[in-house]
Amino acid sequence: MVSHRPSDAFPDGSRSGQVGPQGIVSDKPLVRGAVTAFNWALPNATMRSFHPRQFDGGLKWLKEVGSFDLEVALRAWREGLALLRR
Repeated sequence: MVSHRPSDAFPDGSRSGQVGPQGIVSDKPLVRGAVTAFNWALPNATMRSFHPRQFDGGLKWLKEVGSFDLEVALRAWREGLALLRR
């Protein structure tokens, strides 16, 4: 028998509660669409997806809903991209 429970409930009966803000960067439309679907399934979620060309905008959005050093995050992103391009 299959039991139905809210999508934010775990098998042990606990609940996930609030999902912290998340910005997902992907060049794949399927991944960005999945983020939209997660938002529908988890109404307490604060997630948005961004194409890599929108990365700066994604960080600015995260800065509105979270707390971090924007310049450090941008520098880390650029350094990571440079390493991947080697």
